Amino acid sequence: MAVQSESSIGIWGEIPFLRKAVKYGLGLIVLIFYATVLLHFPYTPDDTFIYLQFAKNVLRGGGFAFNAQEPTYGVTSPLWTFIIAAGGGLRLDPYFAAKILDLVIASVALIVFYLLAIEIIRERLVAFLATFVFSGNVWFIRWAATGMETSLSVLLLLLTVLYCLRNEYLLAAVACSCLTLVRPEAALLFILLLADAFLNTIEKRHAGKLAIGCTLIFLVIVGPWMVFAEKEFGTLVPNAVTAKSGFGFSLVDIAATAGDIMKTAATSNALELVLVLGFVSWRIKRREYSELINHFLPLAWMFLLPLVYLGAEVDVVSRYLLLLLPLVCVYGYFSLKNLLERFRAVSPYRLSVVLVVTTLLLIQNQYVYQKHVKSHMDRFAEGVEECLRPIAEWVRDNTPPGTVIVSPDVGAIGYWSDRKLCDLAGLITPEMKRLRRQGLTYDDIMTKHLFIPICYPEYVIDRAVVPERLADEQLTPLYTRRFYGLGLAKPEVQFYTLYRLVPGVYPKTELTLAGAKLWTEK
Repeated sequence: MAVQSESSIGIWGEIPFLRKAVKYGLGLIVLIFYATVLLHFPYTPDDTFIYLQFAKNVLRGGGFAFNAQEPTYGVTSPLWTFIIAAGGGLRLDPYFAAKILDLVIASVALIVFYLLAIEIIRERLVAFLATFVFSGNVWFIRWAATGMETSLSVLLLLLTVLYCLRNEYLLAAVACSCLTLVRPEAALLFILLLADAFLNTIEKRHAGKLAIGCTLIFLVIVGPWMVFAEKEFGTLVPNAVTAKSGFGFSLVDIAATAGDIMKTAATSNALELVLVLGFVSWRIKRREYSELINHFLPLAWMFLLPLVYLGAEVDVVSRYLLLLLPLVCVYGYFSLKNLLERFRAVSPYRLSVVLVVTTLLLIQNQYVYQKHVKSHMDRFAEGVEECLRPIAEWVRDNTPPGTVIVSPDVGAIGYWSDRKLCDLAGLITPEMKRLRRQGLTYDDIMTKHLFIPICYPEYVIDRAVVPERLADEQLTPLYTRRFYGLGLAKPEVQFYTLYRLVPGVYPKTELTLAGAKLWTEK
């Protein structure tokens, strides 16, 4: 697509600073992004250590598993797991390889974002400013360099949309297929891609051939993993999806999910969301559908993904919405540009308006990041080093290999202890999901000792606001550490206590809710 004249937004080309900024500023944006992310480089979520543990077992021949030789679909992204394992195969430290590669991928994503912004907005200055704003997005910054799959998912999403808008559907299918191996929600994006090919291809016979070609690409890339997952795990769905979703069609849970989505998105992209909704509503009201059809894939994705999360009652966290927010940002600027071009009264002030909007968005995101998010990340990183790691190293140094440990958070504990973990969320211990589906909470499972007939543990790690709360004739407390700021929504101090389980015979049973009650009465 040809790029329109820069004169469409004021006369910015006549301002030397702006002209040079657009010409040379992309590298500066990446450098500023690097500098910001390095402020929280030590922050590593527990889920990163789960990826590292899976990668470790892949390298050691222990299978696609958290506990060696116990295959389980315990991570969301098999592709990211294999990438980390490949880094370890090159004799790189998996921990630093995952975090540095994550940062590099995030930087490449910014470059692709700029290319996509030019493709959509057709105005270099506005595309540059949109890229600058997204580089400062609080949630994009937060998850960069954490060693998670998030930056890779953003990059593949942007490539999918970019190739689609250029009518390069086969390349879009490659990117979308890889994205499906990073985030399973992308299977819906692939369906939208096929629909876009039919809507935006004049010759329908050619559209049919494109659809067949895209489907073959999807099957070649995703198919082998699907066959492997069904054979090894008995499911095509990651455990994290079922563990963090309800599917109970509860209005209360749906309302909670809606609240999470709106709060998280509004924190970083409220203005862009309003602009996009206004643009789409205006086009529909005037029955100007051609432009909406031209941008069918990204616009449909922005509206359908939240509906999927609502229907599944997903416990939405900010990294899930990074499959949405980059498009909200770029289409927010696209909508702003269209809005300014429709009102002649503001023609002399178009450049000023765009610059003011950019400044406000940057200030908003930096305020949230510096005031709330970074402080949490610093406390979390400190908690991992001063709480979880010492407990894991004590277990490693004082227990024999093969020791079974129950823990609410398994990533860091399992990675540093190198012992067998049983988790209470059902990510690596699917049997636990049955208890959670029966309505039992974490506190129910811990205080009633419902984990015993499932895990056969020798040690138990509990997380609570009260230390050593489980101490009784069965559980002897050995080691307690404080953890400050476990999450943005959990600022209170948590205590992690390691217990030794008094030896005894605890038969394994298929627990039902009634069975769980009988067990607690023993």
